[in-house]
Amino acid sequence: MKKSENDFQLIERFLDGTLSDQENADFHARVESDPEFARHSQSADYYRKPTPKPRKGLN
Repeated sequence: MKKSENDFQLIERFLDGTLSDQENADFHARVESDPEFARHSQSADYYRKPTPKPRKGLN
C-alpha cells in the first residue's frame, strides 16, 4: 500500500475516533512535524463536516 493510502486511512481513523491512545499521540506528533500531512488532515476534516441545510423561508 502506498504512503498516501496509509495516510488517508490514518486520517479517516482519526476523524472516526478509532485510533488507539498511542496512535492518537503519534498522529498529533506527525501533524506538528509534517506540514503537508497537517494540511491533508485539515482538508479531510473540512470535507467531512455536514453541509448545513437551508432554512425554509429564506430563499
